[in-house]
Amino acid sequence: MSLTISSDARLVTAVIQPYRGIGDLMWHLPYLRRISENARDGKIIYITNASSHGKLLLAGEKCISEVIYLRQDKEMFGYMRKILDLANSLSNHCIDQVYILDTVSYPAFSAFLAGIRNRYGFGSRKQRRWLTQNDYLDEAVLKAHPLEKLPAYMRMINMSVEDTEPRLQLPQSLITDVRMEFATCL
Repeated sequence: MSLTISSDARLVTAVIQPYRGIGDLMWHLPYLRRISENARDGKIIYITNASSHGKLLLAGEKCISEVIYLRQDKEMFGYMRKILDLANSLSNHCIDQVYILDTVSYPAFSAFLAGIRNRYGFGSRKQRRWLTQNDYLDEAVLKAHPLEKLPAYMRMINMSVEDTEPRLQLPQSLITDVRMEFATCL
């Protein structure tokens, strides 16, 4: 199975990865870089949870134009607010295409509500109705660990990643701050 997606380098591209941790952010990094190669100016808008500390950790990444945090709302109507908040954010950033690197359906629905014409994702059953692609990961792969799903997905969309070592690019200011903080320890 192979999926042809838009490789128009003029498209404003967002990647939504709703996992919560720093480690999740790190192992997605090589795939974010690969997707950014087909985005406007070689940069993507990365949408994730605040607990990933993406704004701080990705500040030195040339492939990231902006990090947006997903709404975390545990109130009664929080889920609906989360969907509408994401749709509003996508719409305000004039996103042309979105990649959803998870099986959850709400980001795809939010992208639909925002009027994004190119919506790509793994293709879980609930997610499919909101995606614009025709090929999806096989059911067996959808049930696999995320470390297996993501490479399979990237191969499916013809964006294989050879080197999956994250090699985080930290901003020099952060490196200097850490060195100063720990200078007295040496």
